Amino acid sequence: MASRLMLLTVGWLGQYVPLNEKLETEILARGWIFSANRLLDVWVRWDSGWYLSIINNGYQASTNIEMLQSNLAFFPLYPLTVRFLISLLPSALRTTDMTLFMGALVSNVCCLTALMLLYRLGVAASADDTIARRTVLYLLVFPYSFILSCLYAESIFLLFSVAAFYAAQQQKWGLAGVCGGLLALSRPLGVLILIPLVWQYAELHQWRWRQIRGSAAFLLLIPASLLAYLGWVGLMTGDFLAPIKAQAAWGRNFAFPWMTIFASNSQTPYLTPVEQIFALLSLYLIIRFWRRLPSSSYPIYALLLILPPLFTGSLTSFLRFLLVVFPAFMLLAILGKRPFIHRTIVGSFCFLQILLMIFWSQGYWLG
Repeated sequence: MASRLMLLTVGWLGQYVPLNEKLETEILARGWIFSANRLLDVWVRWDSGWYLSIINNGYQASTNIEMLQSNLAFFPLYPLTVRFLISLLPSALRTTDMTLFMGALVSNVCCLTALMLLYRLGVAASADDTIARRTVLYLLVFPYSFILSCLYAESIFLLFSVAAFYAAQQQKWGLAGVCGGLLALSRPLGVLILIPLVWQYAELHQWRWRQIRGSAAFLLLIPASLLAYLGWVGLMTGDFLAPIKAQAAWGRNFAFPWMTIFASNSQTPYLTPVEQIFALLSLYLIIRFWRRLPSSSYPIYALLLILPPLFTGSLTSFLRFLLVVFPAFMLLAILGKRPFIHRTIVGSFCFLQILLMIFWSQGYWLG
């Protein structure tokens, strides 16, 4: 709660930071000011507009989804959850401000629930309360943590990924399958959680395939949910792969990771160096300290989330993608036992988050 209030205060004060004339003109031209109430508007930037278009008008396909950006690139779980909740309200209350409020409410409730589950998962996995607490702390102070309160899908993605791992750790495979299935509907890479969950299942059964039981079938809910969504989109647009193809309109095409990191096709002077540093650090930490995590399924999942963006030729939004890689924060929490490392992480993360929140609140591109 304290971290969200701090961000709200920073976002409010950010309006007193002068904008350059070009950016101010662009903000007005794009209609990025969604509400006169800055306490609501500060959580709505950039891709929030695409989610709002789904909430307000549903999915709308463009004539050439690979060339023209469309809201088909955004998966349905978050926007349709908000849309459902708004539909329960009396028509007189379905205002723009109420839509923004409900969107932020869903994000914050998912964020809080995800952090509670992450703490429990950390305790169960490490048997160390202090590591679990540091995991939650590092995620909260991470430079892009403010996104967890915005009209973005990161909170709901984090919630169901942590919930799926926690259910698997408790050997509740039905619940793990349901959470994984919902995760597959939240963002394109969500379906990849199937791989670490299968790994955990095999690991818990000592890799003895004869011990596999019918409970493993619950994990098939993960690809089934994605296929069901693609089928629905196919009936609507005539192209079952439309949500995947739509990603190309954002300039993401195959490139080797070193090209993506050092020669990204989308350079932002104030952000790209930070993205490069975090890309290299995240890869180094996961690979170097792989065995410090409680199960190989954790670093496998981390790499499955980190590597695909590095094959797209663009570092755009990499820090936002890294935000939901919770095994990386568990690893940082283990390394943070040393006071110097702990202070360095908290201090640098807090400084960057405050700075980026000011930029975000003023409409600068952050991802």
